Amino acid sequence: MSIHRLFIAIRPPQSFIDELLNYQQIALKAPIFRWVPPLNLHLTLIFLGAIRENQLVIIKNTCDSISQQVSPFLLEFSEFCYGPNSQNPRLVWLKGTPNKKLSDLVTSLSDSLRSSGIVLKEEFREFQPHITVARLKSNMIEDATELPPIQQNTKLQFTATSLSLIESVLKISGAEYHLIDNYNFRDSGK
Repeated sequence: MSIHRLFIAIRPPQSFIDELLNYQQIALKAPIFRWVPPLNLHLTLIFLGAIRENQLVIIKNTCDSISQQVSPFLLEFSEFCYGPNSQNPRLVWLKGTPNKKLSDLVTSLSDSLRSSGIVLKEEFREFQPHITVARLKSNMIEDATELPPIQQNTKLQFTATSLSLIESVLKISGAEYHLIDNYNFRDSGK
């Protein structure tokens, strides 16, 4: 029985991705940064982890059902910063602003998956919407206080119109993401 390493995410439109690529080229030139490729840019809602083949249909049905209960909604992002925290940075994030519709979507997905028998890792920190824009090369980090300044306030936004179920395949060169399926929101016009 095959195992899949899965997560549920929202993928931004190309115009938004272009804004992120522009930021990478301008602000993340130092060799310490490894840019996230355009096709890997996403906002993770739930990391499912190792999922057996027989659980895949449950997850697909849940994503389909929940997506039909959600209308498209606006996602706003306010700042580029180091993440997950400034004391131990490993990533460059585009941080999202709190959003009730997004939080409700994550809760609905989590509750529905759990009630269907899918075991989710218990999160000990509050859901923080973000898109990872770059990773820091760990062999180049000696002192977090000496990292290049990358913080930048911004006002970026896009309308979320669907959920994506994505498989993460770990390779020596980094994770490769493969779209398993896309689930349009109700009234998304797609």
